[in-house]
Amino acid sequence: MRLIFLAFLLLAIISCSARRSVDAVINPQKYPAFVDICDSNCFNDAWVSNPIWVLSNFSHAAYYDKEKLCSALVTFVDTLASCPSVSNDDKAPLIRIYDEGSAQGFLVVWPDKAILSFRGTESKKLNDLLADASLYISSEGTAKVHTGFKKEVDLLWDKHILPDLKRYAKGKPVWVTGHSLGAGMAVIAGMRYPFEEVVTFGEPRVGYGIEGEFKAKGHTRVVNGNDPITMIPPKTPSEYIHHGTLKRVCDSVAGANALYDHSIVDYSKFLNRENNDCKK
Repeated sequence: MRLIFLAFLLLAIISCSARRSVDAVINPQKYPAFVDICDSNCFNDAWVSNPIWVLSNFSHAAYYDKEKLCSALVTFVDTLASCPSVSNDDKAPLIRIYDEGSAQGFLVVWPDKAILSFRGTESKKLNDLLADASLYISSEGTAKVHTGFKKEVDLLWDKHILPDLKRYAKGKPVWVTGHSLGAGMAVIAGMRYPFEEVVTFGEPRVGYGIEGEFKAKGHTRVVNGNDPITMIPPKTPSEYIHHGTLKRVCDSVAGANALYDHSIVDYSKFLNRENNDCKK
């Protein structure tokens, strides 16, 4: 897992000179999420036509601080309550924001569905890099999973997320998503709760034996081009293998490029195009 740290260090070194935006890889919080989602009608239309693209925006927005996240969400959530909000009115959307130690995420609940998003790796945060760089695996039921990812989920799960799911989203289909570290967290969450679907972006390998413990109805693993983070830790039959159904996207003009392909900004950009196949 030291390869993750070295990958981000390399990106940081060259970020000042790269013509394409390596800065978008390292600092996704600086870039706008929910582009083209202007209000609740736009959101509803996008959810019907391209839900994976919508979820990529939720994974992107998880990098925002609380103030910026609230500003982004209230444009289409249409809630009159403060953000984060708690409502006993089943007809009103609800926003919950989680921040515990090094782990962050948020939950949005509508009358007919809910979306849970985990924040990915922030290369400037030591705790994130340490979580990524953990060399150990831990038990999750009968499965073995990445210790760093599991610890991040544990910080939020019993205290915040599970009680909220039981209280506010009971009986509703719930999608869970995340990018990078957040993708690993989403997979582990999918082993603990019967989500409608886990949809991840730039997901590293999480462990092995996941299928036997997976409670979510499905898992779509989106990979952009030659995203290097999806190739680590190295594949081993008894430690790290990928889980879920693979969906590949790519810049149809410039093709794949390992230097930039981990950017959640580009994941969203390419998913919002009719043609996002990799250039052969």
